[in-house]
Amino acid sequence: MSGVVNGTNVAVIPLDEDNYYRFFDETNCLWIPSPGQNLMFLKNVRECIYGLLENSGHLFLNEAFDILGIPKTKNGQLVGWIYRDGMHSDDIYTIHRQINDGSIYLLQFNPQGIILDKI
Repeated sequence: MSGVVNGTNVAVIPLDEDNYYRFFDETNCLWIPSPGQNLMFLKNVRECIYGLLENSGHLFLNEAFDILGIPKTKNGQLVGWIYRDGMHSDDIYTIHRQINDGSIYLLQFNPQGIILDKI
């Protein structure tokens, strides 16, 4: 599916409980009207979330959502990450710029699957 925003073709991704894409935009309480600062914030938070994972050995998706001001989901209570050697902060989420001016970012979370029974 695609659409046009500000004269630019962009992908439109339906967001629901069963996928791991979330927008970081002006609807988020942590967003500020500065694309560069938002990107720096998202990268720094990703490092912090990774540090939590490394220290605790596991992290649920909803814990990452909480830190980023994203609403929790039922699925987020089951899926997440189990720390293993060789992981990087990029394994938590990928940051995609969604619109030309950089004011909206699409975050692609990369949980390993259901971890509830693995902790």
